[in-house]
Parts: sequence; structure tokens; C-alpha cells
Amino acid sequence: MNRYQWLVLAAAWLGWGFDEFDALLVPSRPRASGAGFCYNPDRIIAALGPLAVGIVTPRKGIETMSALKLVIGNKNYSSWSLRPWMLLRHLGLAFDETVLQLDTPQFKAQIAAWSPAHRVPVLADGELRIWDSLAICEYACELAGRGWPQDRAGRARARSLAAEMHSGFAVLRSSWPMNARARNRRTNMTAELAADIARIDEAWSQCRRESGARGPWLFGAEYCVTDAMFAPVVLRFLTYGASLSAAAAAYVEHALADPILREWMAAAEAEPWVNPGAERGQP
Repeated sequence: MNRYQWLVLAAAWLGWGFDEFDALLVPSRPRASGAGFCYNPDRIIAALGPLAVGIVTPRKGIETMSALKLVIGNKNYSSWSLRPWMLLRHLGLAFDETVLQLDTPQFKAQIAAWSPAHRVPVLADGELRIWDSLAICEYACELAGRGWPQDRAGRARARSLAAEMHSGFAVLRSSWPMNARARNRRTNMTAELAADIARIDEAWSQCRRESGARGPWLFGAEYCVTDAMFAPVVLRFLTYGASLSAAAAAYVEHALADPILREWMAAAEAEPWVNPGAERGQP
């Protein structure tokens, strides 16, 4: 159980203990029979204990119920780390973060202490470890009770698109690696890269046609897992100057104005590390 649940249980046991010892110490005092209300202090403690605990316990939402730690890579380069970080923040789930510098001699030993897959990101919830960005996003949705569209058809489409991003677009990944602080990078535009960009443009445009009346994100008013999965693509398109349709460009503009993404970008800008293997294109 989490800390809040233990405190509520303790308050309930405290009230019960007062009730029992009161009967022993003051046997003449009437006890509640179930018909009507008995004004004795122990019953009041038992009734109000959980409420008092709820008032005095620091609460920022559901996140206080678990000690979450997200282990991520460099914010400038780690696209897989960005995805669950964005969703956790949008869902209001508080977490501590540990940033490991990628492609260093010590990285392998550092990440081995956290993830059996030896890759970032990994989410720790107490003794539980969840690795892989999409798995972390699904777990976050279970904690928050939201994170996907509410209607079944919307969830199916959102999951399909999130899974497509998770498993596809290999040419885009390799040709345009995420480099959050870089701008106006120029690379060779191959047919395969153009096809990946066109498919993403098509998917975003379709989402906006179907959900645009309900809000600015891919599936309406609420930020969802699919938006998080495509957050690194938004930064890639900014870095390398992708040519997009009006609908897709509007989505990129809205995503880049998101204060949570801006916070990540500012942290990436402040990082001192440079990974030469991820520095593609000419400024």
C-alpha cells in the first residue's frame, strides 16, 4: 500500500482502539448500538481520522500515491526518453528524473542498475521496473485513469497510430535523429525519407480533420499517448525543416508552443554534452 493508504488505515485502527479501551476504562458509558448516533470521542476519531489524514497529507494529485522515478538519456538526443516524460507531465503524475549521459563508458553499468533491457527510458515505481516508452505510457495511463481517447473507436485509432510510430519510420529515425537544440540542418532528401514524412503528414492531417473541432491535439482536447509518441518527430521537423501541409504544420506549431515541451527544449539547450554520432546535417 502507499503512504496515504497506510495513514488512513492507522487512523481507522486508532479510532477502533479508543473505542475498545474506552469500554474497558469507562464501562458505564453507553456505546453505539447502530440505531442513532452516539456522541463519544473515540467514534468521532474513527470517523474523522481518514478525513484528517487526507487534509494534512501533501497532495498534488494521484502522483503522491507512488514514488515514481524516470530514468532517461540526454534530453537533447533521447527521443525515446522524451515520450514518457511528456505524457507523465501532461497527466500530472509527479516523478523524479535521473538523466544518464548516453554513449559513455559508464552508461552500460549505470543503466544496468535500472533496466534489464539496458536501455533508457525506464520507470521505477517502488521495486517495480517498467521499460520501453510505450509500456511506460500505458502504465502511466493506468495510474492516472486517462491518457487515451474516451471513445472506443478513438482509442483504437490512437493506439494504431502510436504503435505505428513505435515500430515504424526507420528511415526518418536514422536520417533525422532528434537534436532538440539544433536548427536549420540540411540533409539529403531520399525517396524513403520523403515517404516517411508524407505518411506522418497524412496521419496528422487525418487526425486534425476528424478531431480538430474538439481541440488542438491529435485526438481532440486532451493530450494523449499518441501525441507523446510523436513529440520527438515534432522536434525533428523543427530541426531539419520538413515541408508539411497546412494541417500538419499547424499541429507542429501548437505542439512547439506547449509549455511542457518548451521546458524539455530549454533543458536540452542547457546540456553540455555533444554526441557526434547524432549530429547530422549542415547548419
